[in-house]
Amino acid sequence: MSQILITTIVKACLLAAVAPPGAAALSDEGFAKATRDAVNRCRARHSAQPLRLDVRLSNLARLRARETARRGSFLEQRTHPYGENGFIAIDSDSSAELAPGEAVAAWYEGSEAYDFDRPGYTQQAGHFTQLVWKNTTHLGVGRAVHVADDGKAYTAVITIYSPAGNVDAPQRFRRNVAPAKTSAPCVSTGQPETATSDRSDDQT
Repeated sequence: MSQILITTIVKACLLAAVAPPGAAALSDEGFAKATRDAVNRCRARHSAQPLRLDVRLSNLARLRARETARRGSFLEQRTHPYGENGFIAIDSDSSAELAPGEAVAAWYEGSEAYDFDRPGYTQQAGHFTQLVWKNTTHLGVGRAVHVADDGKAYTAVITIYSPAGNVDAPQRFRRNVAPAKTSAPCVSTGQPETATSDRSDDQT
């Protein structure tokens, strides 16, 4: 049986920019849709099909995001069969609003560490390879904020992918992780993300 490798405990991304002052706060649903759009722009750059939001996966992602934010660190155990990416932003301003693209941009940075000539799993690129894994079809998005006793705000973003990527076999990586088609960036980190209009079949 293939081994499924998950990147939830990679702790490379602890600080993030926030949405510009005055930016409208997004609802959880709006944040999920904007995150999906950012994910799909990056997937398109690597010839992967767009993902559809899934209610069940999003419910699971929210539960894990709440626990991650409360702990201020990633959960060490995975209790589900899906792929997962995790992100934590720490801010001294508890009213700061995280832009949806920030987590996606942090995960996509792993593309710089991925060797397309020698495909396979690496911890440094694990977030990226799950992000653009071609065989994945559905996405769940969860966001949670916890304000600690010292006033710091911990914002956790968890994305869950089905079917899971990062199947640890070089031929699987060769088929599922394609080089970028363009040098244009797929995520803008300096501006707040906005979601595209929904398709009627978006939530499953």
